[in-house]
Order: sequence, then C-alpha cells, then structure tokens
Amino acid sequence: MDIDAPVLRRAQTRFANAPIRWLHADIMTAELPNAGFDAVVSNAALHHIEDTRTALSRLGGLVTPGGTLAVVTFVTPSLRNGLWHLTSWVACGMANRVKGKWEHSAPIKWPPPQTLHELRSHVRALLPGACIRRLLYGRVLVTWRAPV
Repeated sequence: MDIDAPVLRRAQTRFANAPIRWLHADIMTAELPNAGFDAVVSNAALHHIEDTRTALSRLGGLVTPGGTLAVVTFVTPSLRNGLWHLTSWVACGMANRVKGKWEHSAPIKWPPPQTLHELRSHVRALLPGACIRRLLYGRVLVTWRAPV
C-alpha cells in the first residue's frame, strides 16, 4: 500500500512476481480490518504522516494478537544524539558517492517531525514493550509484538 502512485508502480515493477496485492491508498484512511494482519511493515513512511501518535496507534491496531509491527522511519537530528547523526550523515554521503543517490518521486518531508527522544516517548506510550534501534543513515527501527 502506498499513497504515492509512482512509488507504488515502481514497487510493482521491481517485485512483479511477488504474491502481493498492491493498493493505492492512504494507510490512515483505508478501510482495513482491526487486528487483521500478522505483520505490518512500514518503511520510510511514518515521518510523512503529520500525527505520529495517531499513525503509530493505527499501525499497531492493524496487528493481530501475537503479530508483529515493524516501522523504519527517520528522526530529526538533535544534540542529544549528535554523534549518531554525524556518523549516519557521513555513511550516507559515502553510500551516495559509491552507489549514487536514490531518486524517487515521493514528496520529500524534511526534517522529520520528531527527534529520537520524542519518538521513543510516543512508542513507549502506545506500543508497550516495543524495541527501538538506531540504524545507519539516520533511520530508526521500531519493532513491536502485539500482546496475545
């Protein structure tokens, strides 16, 4: 599912043989069953949604009991995490030089709406027991298993 049609078409082309049902829709308004999915994965989308708390609640609500939510997102740089952000910035620059900068048609939302500290606060309040990991390139991985 993606709200951006060109991004969705690119994914369909790239994974043409995958057994996937592709949906052009907004995750926040699409009619989806509560607790209807064993796994919900969001990659580089959360920071595009204005209300992070509502988005996390929506994504978590889609997961079946015992199922998994995995969210990769970006956070805005802060002094508190300056070394990690600097390391990520350098690594991203090196990767862009070696592999070329990834170009896409999706609208760019920068800077992300919250810092790592703010994201952790939202996650702790809405997804008890979730794990938050810092990744390279300024990304953060949130994983959560829905209670049984």
